[in-house]
Amino acid sequence: MPVISDSESLASFCARVGNSDYITVDTEFMRERTFWPLLCLVQVAGPDEATTIDPLAPGIDLKPLLDLLYDPRLLKVFHAARQDLEIFFHMTGEVPHPLFDTQVASLPLDVTRTADALVVEAALPGIKPEDVEITVEDGTLSIHGEFREERREGEGESLVSEIRRGSVSRAISLPSGLEADKATATFEHGVLKLRIPKAESVKPRQIRISPTVEGTSTEAKPIEAPANGSKPEPVSAGREA
Repeated sequence: MPVISDSESLASFCARVGNSDYITVDTEFMRERTFWPLLCLVQVAGPDEATTIDPLAPGIDLKPLLDLLYDPRLLKVFHAARQDLEIFFHMTGEVPHPLFDTQVASLPLDVTRTADALVVEAALPGIKPEDVEITVEDGTLSIHGEFREERREGEGESLVSEIRRGSVSRAISLPSGLEADKATATFEHGVLKLRIPKAESVKPRQIRISPTVEGTSTEAKPIEAPANGSKPEPVSAGREA
């Protein structure tokens, strides 16, 4: 990836990607002795071109980059953007817009394994249970959720777009030995909880070891009464009668 360290190259790059529908942005920064992050590197990519910008290069003018970040026609795509946004807010007093954060838009999962089941929890805030579809096919679990509420016309210019709309989905491979046809699902407070039981053949089994005395099992042998009706003599464990 090329590195831009002069104002002319930066202005030329920003002019080219500024005609796109979106750009992706990532930053590197230091935050060791200050209450705010210090910008050290910016990575920007359009659909056909990507570059690295050195904001610490002597004499570089970052205005073309900032104009790009605040262009209302151009969608800016970040991942886990909180600290990235803090950098540009500290520089300009504004948050780049419109904005799309892929971390916010993802479908986060927690997957845990117990002694008798695999438990999958999915965060689906804002989605109704009837708008969630769960399938298991060829060892793959798929979860799909649909946001039915859409934005209405005339709500104004979008400055920050972090509320998910449309649909989200996630697919994960399942380990073998599960009985998917016996799975159960609950939905509470925006969290889907799916429990897939393990097959009996793969459940852990506890095997107890019988105690021994001098290498011989101490398990008592059954004692049969003599045919003549007399009482049998007691037999010590590990000895023949």
